[in-house]
Amino acid sequence: MCKLFGCLINEAQLVAHGLYPFRHLLGVSEAESPFSWGIAHHHLSDVLIKRRPRFMGALDFYKRVSELHATAIVGDVHKLGNGPTVPENTQPFRFRNWTCAHRGEVPRFEQIRPWILNSIPHFLRRNIVGATDSEHLFHLFLAFLYDDGLLDARDVSEDALTRAIRNTFRTVERFLADAGGGEADLNVLVTNGRVMALAAHGQVAYHVALD
Repeated sequence: MCKLFGCLINEAQLVAHGLYPFRHLLGVSEAESPFSWGIAHHHLSDVLIKRRPRFMGALDFYKRVSELHATAIVGDVHKLGNGPTVPENTQPFRFRNWTCAHRGEVPRFEQIRPWILNSIPHFLRRNIVGATDSEHLFHLFLAFLYDDGLLDARDVSEDALTRAIRNTFRTVERFLADAGGGEADLNVLVTNGRVMALAAHGQVAYHVALD
């Protein structure tokens, strides 16, 4: 059981209104616990993250975000895996103004992890504090933004954002091929509070635009 959602809105005080039509999709039943969940929200120059690495009970995401004033929200729910249940392994992840959450799994991750790390500049690499494939993918994406001089840019074009995500996926695919094969099924959601991208690679993702 995994859920990943994002919201980008131009009126920070209308989060509850904008998400209201989808409130029935933003819940997790008690029967599915324990699980981890996290919410990142952007407002003005602030980025705040709340994480619960091991949660028991029912979760109403809509209730938790409806009182927020935010221009961007990233939410994630994950069934507990085999790794340590700690905040640093709990999504979403953040670097400066960028936040990210990911659904899916990178096969052979422990084998290709050193190659991913070697593709990331040291100043970004030292920000990785957890052991998940999600956090490593995020920092690989940041490395491609950095290569284009866009890591701290407020406005990033659609083409530039697409290029960074595509290069991230292609790099992982190349590493997997070199490691003996494997298919990575991924949904990745990234935002800096002003732009947001959802990329699906082998999985289904849905996008709705409201006027």
